[in-house]
Amino acid sequence: MIIRSLQVENFRHLASQKFDFDSQFNLIVGKNASGKTSLLESLYFLSQVGSFRTSRINQAICDGEEYFRVIAKLYSPKMEMESLLGLERTRSEVKVRQDGETIQRRSHLAKLLPMLFLGPDTGTNLMQEPKARRQFMDWGLFQNYESYLRVWQRYDRALSQRNAALKGHYPDSVLASLEEEMADAGESLNLSRKTFIAELTPLVLDLLARLIDDEIEWSLEYQSGFTEGKFREELTETRARDRQMTFTRTGPHRGDFVLKCNGRLVAQHLSRGQIKLATIALMLSQIRLHQALNQSSTILLMDDLTAELDENKRIILLEELIAQKSQLFVTCLEENEFPELTDPLLRQSMNHYELNDGVAQKMV
Repeated sequence: MIIRSLQVENFRHLASQKFDFDSQFNLIVGKNASGKTSLLESLYFLSQVGSFRTSRINQAICDGEEYFRVIAKLYSPKMEMESLLGLERTRSEVKVRQDGETIQRRSHLAKLLPMLFLGPDTGTNLMQEPKARRQFMDWGLFQNYESYLRVWQRYDRALSQRNAALKGHYPDSVLASLEEEMADAGESLNLSRKTFIAELTPLVLDLLARLIDDEIEWSLEYQSGFTEGKFREELTETRARDRQMTFTRTGPHRGDFVLKCNGRLVAQHLSRGQIKLATIALMLSQIRLHQALNQSSTILLMDDLTAELDENKRIILLEELIAQKSQLFVTCLEENEFPELTDPLLRQSMNHYELNDGVAQKMV
């Protein structure tokens, strides 16, 4: 679904107000601390019931208030259906309702509003943190394959139980029983991730060639975190050492993928601006694959990403963003930071807000 409008109340220092959005391109301009990132964050809450800025989500409640509330009018072009979604966070609980019905499962919201966030630190995190790359894979698999969530939950539950058994010094017979379930779910999880990376690779390589350099030899390599087909045996072999460490050291929870250019790790070889473009290529490839498999839209939040990009790269990026046919929310400090957005034809088909001290003005 796409977000047609948003009503915010007591969210950080944003003034209580309503925003109307375009189905494709929305530009938010404002100085630092004007509320641009907070606006993106309020949208992110609707999909993730959390923040990309902090794990302490009570910080999103405006100072002196006891709650924040965000209400969005949604629309599904595929089903030609409207929906009303509201989220309220108090100091102690969160309430979510859709069309008057209470929503308990976060997975419902993530499916309802498939959303990705690209910020100034996303590239660094994605290129340097294995956990961020696993989350990247899991997002794509969750959105594109109905059975993946159940497999992931099976594995995560078995992993937690084995780790608890290791810490509790349970006998080998108990661990062996847990390892059987863990190995079965783990092999299935691994196959899904491996297939996903194989599907994603040609899309990523195509975008990397356009956004950075078509003469570089790019590669995307998947790493399972264990020896494929022998997970059960490895769990048995590593059990004694795992008992000493009190946690499981091998398995899909250690899985990863690496992006290389000319055989070298991207994080160690590319400039900061190129790493930003590589991250954008990965994210846009996620969207391409999701649209190809589901024929449905994705929401992309992009916060202050145009800095350090030259004119040619900005033009290519803009072409790609428009081609995605997703709902885009793009922030920048000033319009001249992304001058290509001033094209009259593009301006006719996008919504433009300027933010100042939390107050938004819609530009015509």
